[in-house]
Amino acid sequence: MGRGPNHIPRAPTNPDERTLIHLHPGPNTTDFADHRIVKCISQLCLQNWPTPAITWASTPSAHKDAVWAEFQKRYRWEDENSATISTLFWQKCAARTKDNLSKERAKALYNANIDYPTQGGELYMHKYNPWWCSADIWAQMCEKWTEEDWLKRSSTASSNRFAGADSGQKAKGTYKGGIISQLQHITNKMYGSGLYRC
Repeated sequence: MGRGPNHIPRAPTNPDERTLIHLHPGPNTTDFADHRIVKCISQLCLQNWPTPAITWASTPSAHKDAVWAEFQKRYRWEDENSATISTLFWQKCAARTKDNLSKERAKALYNANIDYPTQGGELYMHKYNPWWCSADIWAQMCEKWTEEDWLKRSSTASSNRFAGADSGQKAKGTYKGGIISQLQHITNKMYGSGLYRC
């Protein structure tokens, strides 16, 4: 298991040297002014992934608390911004974890379909664990992704995302060029999202 990109800044020994967080107010929402903070949160969530959970909500509380503690070692903020920053932090944890797990699953399935084209990529996804996750935990996650209940929920969510388009228009992201194989669908998704084989 190789080491991947690291966007986690070193925690200073002097608390006064922690990076001061500034907020960027917008018309509909408030966000971190520095995009590197979100990258740090993303990496802190994944670092030493301790569980076969496949959603942030089902991640053990101990892991969530550890991520929050590590975040506080690196950043500081004005007292009046505490509530906003706390809300933003947990929102970013959930959103970035969902996005990262989805991309890693798609990448593993893509690689498995390439290496085992006639045997069903789902059976071999476990061989392609990401750098931040042990092979044993990744294998358990892959098992959950092939369970019937998860597949049903995933299919329903996908259908809902493409629903509601105006009559005569296809929803963004849909394909109407005829039947394509699962491998072709995955390939299109991989290239479209900028993922690559590793």
